[in-house]
Amino acid sequence: MHLHIIGGFLGSGKTTSIIGAAKYLAGQGIRVGVITNDQGRHLVDTTIIRSQDLPAMEVTGGCFCCNFNDLNQCLQQLLDDHQTQVIFAESVGSCADVVATVVKPLLELEIGAVKPNSFSVFTDIRLLRRLLLGLEMPFSEDVNYIFTKQIEEAGLLIINKADLFSSQEVDQVLQLARNNYRDKPVVVQNSLDESDIEKWVDALQIDKYPLPVRSLELDYARYAAGESRMVWIDRVYALSAEPQEMPSLLMDIITSWQNAIIEQNLDAGHVKVILRADGVGLKLSLAQVEPGKNPEFADFIEKKDRFQKDQVEILLNVLVEGNLEHVTSVMENVITNEVAKHEAGLQMRQSFNRRPGYPKPTYRILD
Repeated sequence: MHLHIIGGFLGSGKTTSIIGAAKYLAGQGIRVGVITNDQGRHLVDTTIIRSQDLPAMEVTGGCFCCNFNDLNQCLQQLLDDHQTQVIFAESVGSCADVVATVVKPLLELEIGAVKPNSFSVFTDIRLLRRLLLGLEMPFSEDVNYIFTKQIEEAGLLIINKADLFSSQEVDQVLQLARNNYRDKPVVVQNSLDESDIEKWVDALQIDKYPLPVRSLELDYARYAAGESRMVWIDRVYALSAEPQEMPSLLMDIITSWQNAIIEQNLDAGHVKVILRADGVGLKLSLAQVEPGKNPEFADFIEKKDRFQKDQVEILLNVLVEGNLEHVTSVMENVITNEVAKHEAGLQMRQSFNRRPGYPKPTYRILD
């Protein structure tokens, strides 16, 4: 039994990597399960993973560290119900201190259902390059503190989205990272590349990258200040329109959301969207995407005519730095205005907003 814990900042490609890894292992006849984690209630990531016919459990309403017992119960349930041989547990993107609050309790306390084998932390190559070159970061100092602490505690640091840079730029970032983080292995990958995923998973499965054993020195007041600057917004909308009008309506909503994210500087985090109707499903990530470099958006344009339906459901998951009321207003105004322009129907089926409270881990084992 292998348990691989996955951490890293919002939008770093964790879910995409886990799906690729799970598919690769499943192709070898290995039973794989996934545990997702979020501050909200309606996890888009869980929906994405289950759409791949993978068993997925979820820990909602807070990080693994503050919901350790829920995490442990999910691990046990995957073992009992699915006889899983490998589990990937994806920590929420604003969480740090995973070694002291998750890794060590699972290793050292008798209550742990499964002992972890690895702890990979993902980082977007664009953000890491800015950090290592001392350039201005796209979020506040308190949020940047969380970002740097996540990297500091990694057992394996994965520089993801390498396809966004030239080979020379990638080599520069890799060298900078290895110079700055000499105590940990560092690899570069593109999680959309199957061969990169296979190399990562093969290494994890032979325990190539040992678990980190040193707990972070973490200023919890500053950590809490960083988390308090993030907003969590979950929405489930039902759209109704003439089937021939639905693709253009969806196109206008997605395009306007993408433009609003850029114009309002809401790209320090993630904005995930799932469209689904009568067995047709599609996932898009709209934050931390440079104009013209969003493969999921291109995929949507290619497949939008599949949504010639009179009813389409939209799942929206927003986790960004900002003012809760402002971010909520921006996202809701976009869909309301576009629906009005198309004289379509809109129903909000589920709604949840949250700003995280002060982190209170269930266990914290220090060195």
